[in-house]
Amino acid sequence: MATELPLFAGSADPAGAGTRRLGLLELLAPKWRAVRRRSAGEGSGVRVLVLGFVGLLFFAFMFGILFRMLIYFRQAEGIGEVLAVKLLSLVLLSFMAILLLSNVIAALSSFFLARDLELLMASPTDALKVYGARLTETLTYSSWMVALMMVPLLTAYGVVYRGGLLFVAVALVSMAAFFVIPAVLGSAITLLLVNVFPARRARDLLALIGLFAAAGVILLFRLLRPEQIVSPEGFNSLVDFIAALQTPGSVWLPSEWAAEAVM
Repeated sequence: MATELPLFAGSADPAGAGTRRLGLLELLAPKWRAVRRRSAGEGSGVRVLVLGFVGLLFFAFMFGILFRMLIYFRQAEGIGEVLAVKLLSLVLLSFMAILLLSNVIAALSSFFLARDLELLMASPTDALKVYGARLTETLTYSSWMVALMMVPLLTAYGVVYRGGLLFVAVALVSMAAFFVIPAVLGSAITLLLVNVFPARRARDLLALIGLFAAAGVILLFRLLRPEQIVSPEGFNSLVDFIAALQTPGSVWLPSEWAAEAVM
């Protein structure tokens, strides 16, 4: 047994001799091995083929719709690029709301309800590295689906506006920050929540959190006024219409930062 747990062998040494602290990659290694075991199970090849085929169909469908919309926007002189920015900011706002809620749910399981927490906290491991590992786990679980949905969206923008390699680099950096911010905020909200309620009771309150999150998304959409994109007749002139579209919905939203950076 001593050879199986060398990382914890020196934890009882008062002088600290023989103690080796776990690194971030070592903390994430068990999760990665569990994923590999599940993916290597019986019937995994067929499952990968089916999911890959469905994913390609989804990618082609979304890319086709966005490509036609952006081509139409680009042909509209004067307001086409403004409409493209507005569309991207609205889509990213929706994704940000989804990410924030899913990170709150995932953080509750990763930080407070995981089975290996007692063993992990008893080990001679830096608390900051534990937080980094759990944050990475939370970000991965809550963001992978949104990340896949972002691929056809950003691909359509890159192809229509001929972004090139610079667009790919800027988009990757912008989306990395866009995913990290909701993960950190969601983890902080979960930490505040479990300080008020027990962790298992807090899980029962997630439905209420989802209700408030939906109300917040509706409020943000109303503040952005997306109907302006399709109803220019409500303005006195074309100049007023373009000025209203160019006004950012909120300079404090990460979705607005990411949209401006990508465009």
